[in-house]
Amino acid sequence: MRKVAWILCCVLTANLLCGCSPRFLPQPKDISNVELVRTLAVDSAPKGRVKVTVSSGAKREDSGSGGKEPLILEQEASTIFAACQMIQKSGSGYVTYGHVTECVIGKGAAEAGIDRILDYIQRDYEMRLDTLIFFTEETAGEIVTKAGSKDIAATDRLQEIGKELPLESNGWACTVREFLTDLYDNGWAMMPVVRLEKEEEQHTLVSDGMALFQETDLKGRFPPELGRGVCLLLNQGDMSYLDLDTQEDGVAGLKLTGQKCKWTAQWQGDELTDLTANIQVQADLSEVSGKLDELNEDAMSRMEQTLAKTLTDEAIQVLEQEQQVGDFLHLKRTLMTQYPMKAGLIQQKWKQWQKSLTFHVKTSCVVQQSYDVSRGVGQGA
Repeated sequence: MRKVAWILCCVLTANLLCGCSPRFLPQPKDISNVELVRTLAVDSAPKGRVKVTVSSGAKREDSGSGGKEPLILEQEASTIFAACQMIQKSGSGYVTYGHVTECVIGKGAAEAGIDRILDYIQRDYEMRLDTLIFFTEETAGEIVTKAGSKDIAATDRLQEIGKELPLESNGWACTVREFLTDLYDNGWAMMPVVRLEKEEEQHTLVSDGMALFQETDLKGRFPPELGRGVCLLLNQGDMSYLDLDTQEDGVAGLKLTGQKCKWTAQWQGDELTDLTANIQVQADLSEVSGKLDELNEDAMSRMEQTLAKTLTDEAIQVLEQEQQVGDFLHLKRTLMTQYPMKAGLIQQKWKQWQKSLTFHVKTSCVVQQSYDVSRGVGQGA
């Protein structure tokens, strides 16, 4: 009996090893027919349904004589998962979502609540939490469709915008993981906004501020001109640039090489009364015009004072919104970290304090007159 059992085990093992039964191994796919989705766009559709548009990257020809336009497919369904499954079976090749790097959310889908989008990205085994996430007030499907050409796909431009945002100080690139981290903290989170802009006969994508969400509901957005103030207060967006109009002396092109914001709280017993943002900024003077061609100590001092006033005014506008809208700057989290002995008190009374807090902004700026390329550091005159 033992001998018969042993023979049966050997036969079954040999059957598995030789691959005779296709049920035990995944079906092989011809790699030439596999389409890698890079960008996922989600819009609302009638009757509570969703419309999903996907795009591959731009396809390069081996001969170097040009390229093919990216593959773009779309479907409507009751869930994002169902739409993606329908898309997977509608193309001429096999569509895979394991390489999605960007997700664009249309205004209609955002107003309906982005919880279903976030839930899908978290649960689906092919999707990744490191996917960049964007909002548009237009139709997300149009963003993907009109931004694509033989030379560039929507994914290429979205990747570029993610790198440009810190440079322009209009905001910052945000992944699904980072967005969820902020949401889980206190229910507030932001993501960058993109829009289409027509250039001659083609469309391109440009950044357009930051969208503000409470829980999963769209609450509004910050225009680009307030982006730098938000970046300063959140310690985001290093190495940006600024054209500073000093009015009296001319225009100075500055490269912001370092910035730091530290918060100081003032207490009356166990009551928080005042909160001060202490901002420190370092900058290199990259270009001058007007009277600034003749630099001296007084001109540099006026430049630093003008820069400090400009940044202070921008930060004050953002803090006014913080007090009116909600704690999108996550000040409660920051204070609980800085004052651990009062963490319980802050947790308990923050909502009560926030509306009556007096905010202050103190900004100090240091501008170096030249830039030493060989050393990579600013040098004073």
